[in-house]
Amino acid sequence: MLMNEQLANKLALKPGSKVLDAGCGEGNVALYLVKHHGLLIEGIDLLDFNIANAQKSALKQKLGDRATFQVGSYMKLPFADNSFNAVYTMETLVHAPDYRKALKEFLRVLKPNGRLVLFEYTLKPEGEVEPSERVGMHRIKQVNRVAAMPAFNEFTFGSMQPKLKTAGFRKASTEDITARMLPMLKIFHQKAKLLYKLSRILHLEDHLINGMSAVEFYENQSLWKYEITTALK
Repeated sequence: MLMNEQLANKLALKPGSKVLDAGCGEGNVALYLVKHHGLLIEGIDLLDFNIANAQKSALKQKLGDRATFQVGSYMKLPFADNSFNAVYTMETLVHAPDYRKALKEFLRVLKPNGRLVLFEYTLKPEGEVEPSERVGMHRIKQVNRVAAMPAFNEFTFGSMQPKLKTAGFRKASTEDITARMLPMLKIFHQKAKLLYKLSRILHLEDHLINGMSAVEFYENQSLWKYEITTALK
């Protein structure tokens, strides 16, 4: 809920504004913004079962007239130019096989002066990784591979603003909120640590991706950041 409110603050939109949730999952964030902030949201996701669950939730909460969801790729959006007041991702752009295409599509469907808000992880550049951090980096790259997050490898510290500028956005800015994520990550780490360590002994860690993420990210905090990046069309 606190993260959803942070997103609402960054969007800074009036009720009735039309917003694209790119990588909406089961629609929890979108439905929260519709219910509590009066936004009109279109959600898109590659997974049909996510969309089915999002649609069911929208109907159950009687929000189906203000929140709609469909299967699709945000690298080829099924929307007209200048359709949305804002576009956001919530830890989903890291999954894009080609984030450049996704950013170009976001720019295309945004209205003039429309806002882009990205809640995404960034990674320490390879050239700055210390010898003592190499094992940790290898394991975080393993998380990226297993969790299908190819773009994360390219989202390095300080890179988001120039990437957005290259894509055609303006007034890009980034806020580092890593410290706010650590209390939650610590809890996940405590719950997952023993099982994850056992999975590594048995070479089964790829089957425990959530546990792997929690443990490796908590134990290698120098290698990543959690950032909010905003920009305007």
